[in-house]
Amino acid sequence: KVTARNIFRYKKRFLMTLIGIAGCSALLLTAFGLRDSISGVSALQFGEIVKYDTRAFLKDIRTDAEYSEIVTIIDGEHLFIREESVDAKGEGGDGLPASVIVPEFYEKLTDYFNLRSPKTGASVPFRSDSVLVTDKLARVMGVSVGDEFSIVMGDGKTVTVFVTDIVENYVMHHIYMTGGVYAELFGVELYPNSVLCFTDDGSGLAEKLLDNSDVRGVMQITGFRDSLRDSTDALGIVTLVLIILACSLAFVVLFNLTNINISERIRELATIKVLGFYDSDLALYVYRENGAVTGMGIALGLLLGIVLHKFILVSVEIDLLKFPAIILPQSYIYAVALSALFAVFVNLVMNVKLKGIDMVESLKNVE
Repeated sequence: KVTARNIFRYKKRFLMTLIGIAGCSALLLTAFGLRDSISGVSALQFGEIVKYDTRAFLKDIRTDAEYSEIVTIIDGEHLFIREESVDAKGEGGDGLPASVIVPEFYEKLTDYFNLRSPKTGASVPFRSDSVLVTDKLARVMGVSVGDEFSIVMGDGKTVTVFVTDIVENYVMHHIYMTGGVYAELFGVELYPNSVLCFTDDGSGLAEKLLDNSDVRGVMQITGFRDSLRDSTDALGIVTLVLIILACSLAFVVLFNLTNINISERIRELATIKVLGFYDSDLALYVYRENGAVTGMGIALGLLLGIVLHKFILVSVEIDLLKFPAIILPQSYIYAVALSALFAVFVNLVMNVKLKGIDMVESLKNVE
């Protein structure tokens, strides 16, 4: 009862402490959440969305002989696709560079790409009339399922197409459509210019493919994933800066407010000492208040941190990437532990001042 009375007796100081601790916890959770989101891009894109191991970029395969040569080299499961670089633009939104991906056999596309809903995670079917748009591209264009948008080819030809569904993606922007839809829209015959395949010996296959005159280049997913991870890990400095700022905020807020709290109540605390409270009892008298307000501030800060984390992710995104809104359980633990650690540290520092209260001199003060 005494602790509750003292907390709400000094309402301004209570609010200042609550807001300061909440800001500290929010920044800490945001920092650790950003680390989780940034490091999760490569794992999600090339561990869950993309299933194939190797991709070979080809010249347009127009003859059966050229086709057979590539198939003979791969000698395993594969899928020829056509990929075209385009500009996609919605009626009510902005546009972004994207790639149209057209599989040779649309039934096999889900074996190479995990087509799933960004909201529910459920598998999205790829049918003969499907036009699937990746989620960030749909968001930037301002379109949803059933809306139409424009595709501008490299030669300037523009076509309008309807979105049949939206799928999850984190790197680049894709529009998946079948060969029938592609031929109907663009009125040209479909020639593959890439092949996707699975292999246990990616390096050996890459060398064989590069020896073929129709192969322009080979990309192995493991190498690309490592490069992307190295690039995104460089953003970890943002996490470090936020953690330093949050810890500084926690120390300044708690130290100053605790110091003011003791200074303003010096006669009250001295009186309690006169009544026979030991130094440890006096410290607990003050620390219970700090602990209660710190606990409320941490709880509020975690809620604010979730909102701030999502806001920053959207703000710092670049055109080619979408960061997943991931906060791992251990990040919540780190945020709570660091906030509580600084509260304990400040209390230990201020314990020296509590022990130094002069009962005789303090009782001479005029309020």
